[in-house]
Amino acid sequence: MKSLKTILLSVVVASTVTACGHSSQSGNWSGATTLKTANPTPQGQSDATPLPATGRPADSWQTTCGNIDGVDKGKYCFHQTGPNPQYTIWFFHGVMDSEKVFLKSMLNQDSFIEFEKGLPAVNIVTVSYGWSWMLTAYPNRTKRPVDATVNVFTSEIVPFIENKFNPAKPYVAMGQSEGGNSVATICAAAPELWHSCVLVNPLLPACDPFALTNCNNSGVNLLVHATYTQDTWENTQPMALMKNTYKLPKSFVTACADDQYKLFDGPKAWADQANQLGYSAQWDPVMSNCDHLHWPAQDVLSFLGQ
Repeated sequence: MKSLKTILLSVVVASTVTACGHSSQSGNWSGATTLKTANPTPQGQSDATPLPATGRPADSWQTTCGNIDGVDKGKYCFHQTGPNPQYTIWFFHGVMDSEKVFLKSMLNQDSFIEFEKGLPAVNIVTVSYGWSWMLTAYPNRTKRPVDATVNVFTSEIVPFIENKFNPAKPYVAMGQSEGGNSVATICAAAPELWHSCVLVNPLLPACDPFALTNCNNSGVNLLVHATYTQDTWENTQPMALMKNTYKLPKSFVTACADDQYKLFDGPKAWADQANQLGYSAQWDPVMSNCDHLHWPAQDVLSFLGQ
């Protein structure tokens, strides 16, 4: 019997190649063997790992990557795009990426590179538990990775990064695909941590992934099943968390009308519910010539500049 990882990889790769019309490898990734060594951290520590040059803006950033002490499978990269950073983006990556998503990827990264080119001086923190995961807010998680919880993130990961790097405030939570689901989760479960939240083509299903319907893409349902039980989904998925939170940071949500994973109605419903509850959610759909891997980088930059 095929493993979940094998099934999902086949689904994601097939859809990605079809949607993009070319290899899913980043257009700016040439497979170069030249190595760049990230600069030491502001405290002069030297746990940076050699990273391949990709010919993109992130190559010139000050970057340190490593393991997160005390967090099972937790890894991070800390970036500084220039001197005197204005704020910090905590970025949550999508399927098949890693904490090094701003440095290399097997997926098309045209939108990432456009985003990098327009960024002011900021810090970026990327956290990863592996190739596929979503942050959850339910207690006693047993689904792997077991430390991918809001509690571990706020009580262990954030203090670890703050003690090591002293990142600039305010904090922005930003995520793409699976990472967008994580952002929707942590912005409702720990709203006091964030100035704003950005959901880029987020994995927010339009209907119950545990129901016997064809509403969702099968790969989306598998990812949800790998993270939640039916009960924890019903009670702690992002839409449920939003209804029970005491506040929600201002948010930006974008999705593609032609998303190959049927992830358009779900993100729209999340933004609509936020606005109906009296919160501020900017809905910025892309209606044509789009796919799951591309997003309006300039619109995101405009939102962050507000």
